[in-house]
Amino acid sequence: MGYIPVSALNVVKYSDNNEIKEVNPYYKSIQGMAVDYLTRYMTGTFKQYSVSNVSNGR
Repeated sequence: MGYIPVSALNVVKYSDNNEIKEVNPYYKSIQGMAVDYLTRYMTGTFKQYSVSNVSNGR
């Protein structure tokens, strides 16, 4: 399987006239972890680890 060709996609612009504020660099890492966690959860690839599993290398 490969990538979807750009010609198969449609461009849709949304505007709510709200300004996006700059995010503090400290919060960017937390934001990235949240996106990663939710993406894994929604795609069904999330595997829940307990503290004992991590410490045992599983």
